[in-house]
Amino acid sequence: MTNQTTIILTTDGASLHNQNENNREAAIGYLIEQDDEVVAEESKYLGQGAKYTNNFAEYQAVTTGVQDIKRQFGGERINLHIKSDSQLLIKQLAGEYGVNHMKNQYEECIEELNSLNSWKAEHVSQSPGNRIDRADKLASEAFN
Repeated sequence: MTNQTTIILTTDGASLHNQNENNREAAIGYLIEQDDEVVAEESKYLGQGAKYTNNFAEYQAVTTGVQDIKRQFGGERINLHIKSDSQLLIKQLAGEYGVNHMKNQYEECIEELNSLNSWKAEHVSQSPGNRIDRADKLASEAFN
């Protein structure tokens, strides 16, 4: 039997010009923690165009973070705890809200999550100095 590893993935997605379909831009930020220590941070610009909404970015932050975790730790032994300030994302992942416009992103995210040993998702509000605040700053930095 392999040892199980608990990992915390704190994510945020960001969008600029979200109301203007042609000029939308999106970016993500996430932190990976193991044993109360941040072992990785990522800031990534996703692109510009109609699909780059804030909700798209929220899903990409989780999906990309999980892919990164699987590369670093292997997936089958990971117990993942996701933290996000997106209530919509968390409730959709939990099956409490339906998924309409983000169906492809949702399915890709769920496929990645289900390749892990286990996962759970928690809504966490942003406050100064917490990990959500840091993920938000990482996403914002990707626009520069």
